Amino acid sequence: MKNGEIGRARNCYERAVDKLADDDEEAEQLFLAFAEFEDKCKETDRARCIYKFALDRIPKGRAEDLYSKFVAFEKQYGDREGIEDAIVGKTLFEIRQLRLKEARHLLGEAIDHCRKLYEKYLEWSPENCYAWRKFAGLERSLYETDRARAVFELAIDQPALDTPELLWKAYIDFEISEGEFERTRALYERLLNRTKHLKVWISYAKFEASAMESDVERKKKCLQNARDVFERASSYLRMSAPELKKERGMLLEEWLNMESSFGELGDVNLVYAKLPKKLTKRRQIDMEDGPAVYKEYIDYLFPEEMQANNRNILASAYKWKKQRVASEE
Repeated sequence: MKNGEIGRARNCYERAVDKLADDDEEAEQLFLAFAEFEDKCKETDRARCIYKFALDRIPKGRAEDLYSKFVAFEKQYGDREGIEDAIVGKTLFEIRQLRLKEARHLLGEAIDHCRKLYEKYLEWSPENCYAWRKFAGLERSLYETDRARAVFELAIDQPALDTPELLWKAYIDFEISEGEFERTRALYERLLNRTKHLKVWISYAKFEASAMESDVERKKKCLQNARDVFERASSYLRMSAPELKKERGMLLEEWLNMESSFGELGDVNLVYAKLPKKLTKRRQIDMEDGPAVYKEYIDYLFPEEMQANNRNILASAYKWKKQRVASEE
């Protein structure tokens, strides 16, 4: 379609919209056609404005197809942050004109529209953690704490998520900001049932350490809670994942840093006794088109391994001595 033809077609749509009554049964189809026309012309912003303008005018009960198409449109073009702005601009205009009743009504409709759009979008893309976080953020911005928490709960129960670590972090940060420390602990425990990743353990311990209060006894309690988390993590890595030596070493370094940061309340000797000895070793790497090469790497020798090695050495020495005595007889 040539530029002149596009302009004429656009003018026809605009005139039709101007003459359209809000309760016209053909309104939804006209707006859909207009938005799809702009989309085909690669005028994404124009199409978005038409969708939002239409959603403001047409009653929700008669705009289901429009909602569905708008959600699909936003899924393709990715302006999810703009969902909340669909009608807010008009609300501010009403406030500036001191038409507060109209503004309240319009804002209420805007919030309902935003919720509906998020719900529709997440029906299309339930794995999208960004959308879940934005939806919860909308509810929190409205001081709807229970609604925000319910959104997060729905989100983490999804069978598949694209960035679950960001979603869980957002949920945990939300509970911390609300001062809900027991809920935060419960969230960390639930997360550890799903993953034992090093970052989760460290984040959990840092949360416990950060929940400090001015009272010395309470500080000691928080510090002990953090130590308990580090101890659990260290035990898990030692007993259930012994191959993760580097991760265990990193965990102990974080623990040592925490103890150091607490000055007189801290106990660095508690961690020093657990630190591994770092050994530089070489491993052979076979090359397909040449001789083998050797690459250096850092290995970690933990105290219990050193004790085991010493016991083995002593056992071997005792066995050798016993054999020698027997041979001399």
